Amino acid sequence: MACAVSQYLLNRHSLLLGERSQCNSDCVAKVESLLQRLPVLVQRQNINEEDVSRISNLGETLQLLLNYLGSVHPCTGSIDDFQKLVVVLGEKLDLINCLLKSLMSKSGPLSENFDILELMLRNYLDQMQSMFPCDIKLMHEVASDIIQDEGARHVWARNLGACTRMVDYRTFLKSVVEPELIPQVQAMECGEYVGKLSAAFVQYLEYFLNFPKDGLVTTYKWSRIVSLFGPFPRFVRNFLRFAMGWGFIGLISRLRATWLLQHSPRCSVVIRLSRTHPGYVAFTYKDHTGAIKHRLNADANGKVIPLEVFLPSTFPQYTFVQHRVNVGAILRTSLKDYACSFDGYVQ
Repeated sequence: MACAVSQYLLNRHSLLLGERSQCNSDCVAKVESLLQRLPVLVQRQNINEEDVSRISNLGETLQLLLNYLGSVHPCTGSIDDFQKLVVVLGEKLDLINCLLKSLMSKSGPLSENFDILELMLRNYLDQMQSMFPCDIKLMHEVASDIIQDEGARHVWARNLGACTRMVDYRTFLKSVVEPELIPQVQAMECGEYVGKLSAAFVQYLEYFLNFPKDGLVTTYKWSRIVSLFGPFPRFVRNFLRFAMGWGFIGLISRLRATWLLQHSPRCSVVIRLSRTHPGYVAFTYKDHTGAIKHRLNADANGKVIPLEVFLPSTFPQYTFVQHRVNVGAILRTSLKDYACSFDGYVQ
């Protein structure tokens, strides 16, 4: 009996390794195909220098992804989870390929939302490198240990299991958001906002955790959002204040952020997701002299500084501009339409 079980496990392991190898090979081929398309895209008519730089950035990220896929060898206990991410990555690469095909037949500048493609791949790469490092020695023995905030780590372990690396988005809503977060939001609702604030909270949370949509919430995603708006005991309060309040304008370019501030008073600031540094928040602000500048919420060692600490210390007398991201419109839009749209999705 023991020999039969051992043989079954050995066969299962070999099958999983074969599936992983095939998934990796498929993704590698897709990345290589995209890299071949980019030089053709640069030859489009009326393309500007900024767009050439953006296409170059996409190429650099694709090359980094190619290097990672060729080097990673997840350990036995993590192969299933690794494969899930690779399958999702392959689907996104297919979408990017279709989008680039359509863009190659057109002329004119790229939309400012084109950057979502490169940022999405950077996020996937950073997530996979964190959860499944090329050096197996760096792999967390317990899946939830990747979650830096202690409170957030306990919530994940209690509701989903310490050894669980990822769950589908609906499971996360049912197991974590509804029992752990929504009661805190409801405690802040009053008058005409009863029920509405909770619905808006869930919508904004989806923007951070499931856009572009992949239907998964991982330990990496959960750790990153709490790092921004934590610590966990004050996560809901900070999320309502900084993500859902005035001034947060989502994934928007420096140019559009600068345009929004041109007619704002001095000592004004907007919060946006960094396009070049996944996991960080960028701030575009007009200082007391009227100069418009940009900054990340990072310390000297590159560590993320929570917004509740960074904002009061860096912008103590600043006010948020009266604009915010139109999350509802973004979530109703497909990734392809979003990437091609010239709409900044700011209201």
